[in-house]
Amino acid sequence: MAKLFFRYAAMNAGKSTALLQVAHNYEERGHRVRIFTAQLDDRYGQGLVTSRLGPQREAELFHADAEYLLNDFLNRYPESPMVDDAALALANYYYRLKKYRKAYEQFNKLEDFTLPAGEQDEFNFRMGYSAYMSDDYEAAARAFFTVKDGNSKYATAAQYFYAHMSYVNEKYETALTE
Repeated sequence: MAKLFFRYAAMNAGKSTALLQVAHNYEERGHRVRIFTAQLDDRYGQGLVTSRLGPQREAELFHADAEYLLNDFLNRYPESPMVDDAALALANYYYRLKKYRKAYEQFNKLEDFTLPAGEQDEFNFRMGYSAYMSDDYEAAARAFFTVKDGNSKYATAAQYFYAHMSYVNEKYETALTE
């Protein structure tokens, strides 16, 4: 008989690593394993479950009602330890759909949110770009500033936008040196 397992935990708890290990063990014993992931989670590529340690595998995508379900969860369970994860997923969902004002609103709810170092630059860049597209140039400049001098794939674009924000905010000397 088929079994469905649902596991949840806080960020950095090793959920993806554990899932990939369990799937491997079941398949080694000849069992069929199906892994599902949200269509809106494309941090490592759409339709992939990836551990921060490196292993990954394809997964089946699901849920057209993601926006409704995430908003419903956020409204019904505001004290849940998973609220930040849901708000981040919703912010990234809006960002991918180019609904920057809504993305910016969600990113703002996560200002004290701690992400692993590798994901912090992406978060700050998306926050900055959403702020930029929402005409909040001061907030955009602050977000881009945190990314521009790093070595992530977002650094060059963040430096460009930071210089542009400096120009828009009439900080011409800063704009020229960036």
